[in-house]
Amino acid sequence: MIEARFTKSLRQLEALVPTPFRRRLFAFASIFFVILFWNLLLFASVPSTSLSSFRHQTRTYNVALLESTSAHDEVIAAFVYPMMQIPGVDFKHYLKAQRFDIGEVYNTFPMHKSSKLSIHPIEEVTELVDAQVDLVILATCEVDIKWQDETLKRLLEESPSTQLVCILHHADKWDKDSYLQPYTKPWIESDRVTMLVLSPHVKTHLEVNLVPKWTGYTKEPRIEVFPPVFPFTKSASDGGAHVQQKEAAFTLQGDFSSKRRDYGGVLSTLGALIHSPKLAEEDEKLTLHLLGQGKPPTIPDNVVDNVKIDQKLNYTDFYSILSDSFAVLTAFGEETYFSEKASSSVPASIISGCPLIADQRTLETYRYLDDDMVWIKAAGEDDMDVIARIVTNVGAEERQLKKEKVKLRNAELCEGNMKTVKRWLEQSKEKAALLSQ
Repeated sequence: MIEARFTKSLRQLEALVPTPFRRRLFAFASIFFVILFWNLLLFASVPSTSLSSFRHQTRTYNVALLESTSAHDEVIAAFVYPMMQIPGVDFKHYLKAQRFDIGEVYNTFPMHKSSKLSIHPIEEVTELVDAQVDLVILATCEVDIKWQDETLKRLLEESPSTQLVCILHHADKWDKDSYLQPYTKPWIESDRVTMLVLSPHVKTHLEVNLVPKWTGYTKEPRIEVFPPVFPFTKSASDGGAHVQQKEAAFTLQGDFSSKRRDYGGVLSTLGALIHSPKLAEEDEKLTLHLLGQGKPPTIPDNVVDNVKIDQKLNYTDFYSILSDSFAVLTAFGEETYFSEKASSSVPASIISGCPLIADQRTLETYRYLDDDMVWIKAAGEDDMDVIARIVTNVGAEERQLKKEKVKLRNAELCEGNMKTVKRWLEQSKEKAALLSQ
């Protein structure tokens, strides 16, 4: 059919052209139509999936996360969540160990079909030198940048497009005389590192009190904030095994250390509340869940029936208990949580959807919180005053509404983290493109 149409067209063209030129024109036209014909056949034989891949080639990103100490699993999860949704990300984790079944949490995250996550022992980190890695994330920079110095030094020298993200947990270790300075300075001077903190007040502390005292630098470090949050949805099959019906549960989480949390003050005021007339007519049993690890605090006899110690939980159970509770206490045992440290209780509240009890100082310190998503502690109140007010005056519907506001804020923060991660990846590719010119 196609050949017949070509022949007819050629005859019509022949009748219009003077005889001396017919043979030459016919030869050129024949060659043209033969080439066109074969290209049409080849195009028709290409599978549609191949054509789609050709039109929409996915850019690939090689990303590595290093964790030398088996800590900060929830911070790592906050990076897994956005990374796995970005097309073309090959995310390799080099870890000492995964703890408390954090992989179960990863399994609930959406993942783009062209991205992948793999777990490797930290001893294999040397393979990064030959991997053309775009981005390296140090989950505990205070340790990783020293312990993995040999590999990082080679990346600095041999892989000029590799960018580093250095997550800081202890701002006090970054003063002008810090042992960390020799390891970070070359990365700062080459403008290839982002110093990442987990709360705005830590960024302020670094920029105001520490960095100005550093000496011998020609460039300022780039410091950014990354709230360590991700969505958690309690499984319908959980059944509330840890929080019973008719139990008004609230929580205090963190390592069992009096330096970190004021357990003595909380348990003392809890005893006074439980035996006060305020709760005499309440049907729910007020219960404090202490979530953590280490040696638990001693529980006074007058509150022993109203305190549960939940130890060595996996992350699914940990966040489930928080999710079933109506409030999270901070009970900071150190002033440094308001100046140079980021508390894990704040992101735990956001991840689980359980409102934090917060005073104005806490809101001003952890500036990604807002009034609507927390239980406000007024001047002159202690935590138990707020607990009593919630139990006696706030109904189930209002409590749930507060939880929904926490979840909404979590979604906003996760969206912001996604934009941050995408920007880092694009910047690494832009740097590589410039170097290749």
